[in-house]
Amino acid sequence: MHDMKFRTLRLYSAGALAMFIALSSSIAIAKGTVRVDQHDGSVQRYAGSVIRVVGDTIRVFSPDNRDTLIISHAACSYIGEIQRCLPYRIAFRRNGTDHPIGFDHGSVYLNLSAAAQSLPRSSTELPPNGVLVFVRTARGTSIAVHGTIDKVTP
Repeated sequence: MHDMKFRTLRLYSAGALAMFIALSSSIAIAKGTVRVDQHDGSVQRYAGSVIRVVGDTIRVFSPDNRDTLIISHAACSYIGEIQRCLPYRIAFRRNGTDHPIGFDHGSVYLNLSAAAQSLPRSSTELPPNGVLVFVRTARGTSIAVHGTIDKVTP
């Protein structure tokens, strides 16, 4: 059972990831890249993942649309023009079944402004309509998602 959960997490991570931020009643769609750094040192990168934001939930679809990473977030605040939220639930969906993922910490950043914005205490800039997500799982896997929102609909 323990080995099966690890495989599910790895498949999820491999399938796609991404996530998250949105205004409470808006819908956003973005394309992005997911990078998964396993605790064993291996790295997977998935370009072309699709990110959809509806309310407080971010769904990241794998490029082949078979797997979905679901991130629910709350406790949002603004740092200048950048919205920062904390995830409270993460799951991997495969074949219509959600598999919860334990995580230690994570952050979601969203820049809905028309100009690039610098992240706090970083030289990294988030482009206009940019999304950046970082999650560290309980097993030590790091998942990073970045992309640009194509459309925001109230």
